[in-house]
Amino acid sequence: MTNHFIDLFLWIEDSDSIFQTWKKLTEKLDVQGKQVHDARLAATCAVSSCTHFLTFNTRHFFRFAEELGPLKIESPSTFPIISD
Repeated sequence: MTNHFIDLFLWIEDSDSIFQTWKKLTEKLDVQGKQVHDARLAATCAVSSCTHFLTFNTRHFFRFAEELGPLKIESPSTFPIISD
């Protein structure tokens, strides 16, 4: 089951461009505390040209999406149940 789940997603390696995007984002928006981790995920999406981000905590990501361009923040409750 775990391998099936892993195979469903594109895995993105960390890079210096992700770090630089994260650094600019956290400085510009004065991100502190636990939200620095959210900013890192948002920076990864921006560098990797992701268009959608799925999270249970949508409110933490809206400000990053506004800053980074076209990133649609989605909650799992908006998706139909997927079964194979």
